[in-house]
Amino acid sequence: MPFPDSPFSDSPVPGSPADRAAAGAAERELRAAVTHVAEVFAGTAAHPDEKGCSYCWPEEEIALLRDPDAALPDELVGAVAREVGSHWDDHPAVVRRILPRLVVLMVRGEANTVGMEAAQLARAGIPSWPREEAEAVRRFLDAWWTATLRHPDPPTPAADVFETCAMVSGTFTPWLDRWARERGPAADAHLGLAVEEWEDDLSADSGICSGFHVPWAGGEEPVDELRSWTAAHAPGRLRARGADPVTVHRVALLALPAEERWEERHWPPHLWQALLGARSS
Repeated sequence: MPFPDSPFSDSPVPGSPADRAAAGAAERELRAAVTHVAEVFAGTAAHPDEKGCSYCWPEEEIALLRDPDAALPDELVGAVAREVGSHWDDHPAVVRRILPRLVVLMVRGEANTVGMEAAQLARAGIPSWPREEAEAVRRFLDAWWTATLRHPDPPTPAADVFETCAMVSGTFTPWLDRWARERGPAADAHLGLAVEEWEDDLSADSGICSGFHVPWAGGEEPVDELRSWTAAHAPGRLRARGADPVTVHRVALLALPAEERWEERHWPPHLWQALLGARSS
């Protein structure tokens, strides 16, 4: 599996020697996980009768997917990953075919994994695949997420990696649990950026968070879980990094019931003055 110098190696890892050693271990596990995906899915191919959508795919490209030994161009892998699952006769088989190359593109940041690609991977039902296959994908996601959290400038923003892992697995829980355990400077910085991206969605009462509009394993999108976790873990970590007190306070408000959050949105003048004073001191 071609996987040259890792894009994670280009940026120095901040923090203690232990932080740098942990980042190196995560990168080694990521390489091993990518190799394992290649081994597990070696020889897979689209169904011999796969036709695909005749409006989207020429016969020569479908033929490549049906041939387990054919090299797949990166452009084809990305396009197949974005294709609506209903356009394939056997969508899971097609996803299995592209996975060994797709995970390499994901690690390099060369796949648009948030959006159509992540949504279609989710609809392939990977957690319900045979055990060895499902575990290989889960190992890759675990390794990719951990390596991302331990590096200051990963090829794909941490919020996007998180969303992809959550969409493919159908749950927020293991990825939030990992973020809670990862307390290095890189993980904290990624949390600050993610909170900026999620803040408006989590403060709203819609019950959805943009980027997560796919079927979930448990039914409805678990935004309450993400909101509760953010309220519990983000304020202290943001405060320790010297984040804007206004931002820290707004994130802390996520712990309140929706009615109380609504009242706080009006930001009484005395609160503004206190927060602005804290920020300028």
